[in-house]
Parts: sequence; C-alpha cells; structure tokens
Amino acid sequence: MTGFPWSPELTLLRAVCARDTRTFAVSNAVENVTDWDEALRLARVHGLASIAHDRLASIVHPQIPDDFRAALLAEKRRNAANLALRERVLAEIRNLAKPSKIRELKGGQIADWAYDVPKIRHVGDLDLLVRDQDIPDVDLVIRSMGYRQKAPRFRLDGRT
Repeated sequence: MTGFPWSPELTLLRAVCARDTRTFAVSNAVENVTDWDEALRLARVHGLASIAHDRLASIVHPQIPDDFRAALLAEKRRNAANLALRERVLAEIRNLAKPSKIRELKGGQIADWAYDVPKIRHVGDLDLLVRDQDIPDVDLVIRSMGYRQKAPRFRLDGRT
C-alpha cells in the first residue's frame, strides 16, 4: 500500500467533500465503511457534517443508514443555529464598539477560503482581532452583553 492509510470512514468524508461530481467514489467509499458512528464523529470533529449531509442527499445507496443521514441533518441544523447566534453576537459587538476596533478572524476566513458555501462550516467560537489599545473597550462591550471570562487567570493584553 502506498500513501497514507486512511480509515474507511475518513475515506468516505474525503470522497464526499471532494469537489468531484462523480458519485462512484462516494459509493465505493460507502461500501467500505464499517463504523457509521465513527464516520459521524469524524464529520462533527472536522466540521464536515453539513457538507456531508448536502452532498450525500443526492446519493441513493442502501448501505447509508437513515440514522446517519438524520444525525448529519441534525448537526447541520445545530451548526446553522450556532452560526446565526455567532453572527448576532458579532453584530451586537460591532454596534456597541467602533467598527474599526474589531476584525473577525480565522473561522470566517477559513470558511470563505475553503467552502463553496461558507455558512455550512461548523463554527464553535468567535475569533476577533483587536488592536492593543482597543482591548479594554471591546472587553467592556462584550461584558456588557452578559458574557463572562471563563479562564480566571487569563489576562487580556496584546500578547493574548
């Protein structure tokens, strides 16, 4: 065997997420999956559940369990709700702080670069780039919204 020995479950996700319109690669990958729970776990961990749901929707294959498809759909809906909340929080921060003081980073950029439809990428947090001198103002805005710092010894400064 040459190359990296991908698990059958990861091979399925790679086939599903490839921009290849041919379905035989996915069908072949489906036939090798032995652990659908692992396939679901990997889809969640890598933020691919929404994409997997959308791309598998058009593929009829008797070996794809209905509960796997249902779990992908549930994860897609949860991701959409999380993204909507994240967008509302960011909008609120921008309303309360001067817009020039904040830039969104990482998650949004990665989604924009890597996905045809960025909103289907799983997002677990909101990363902001803030100038050193603006940190106290932005922190005050975020706290005024009811958010509390979880890491008690974490100090907001230019390094963090």
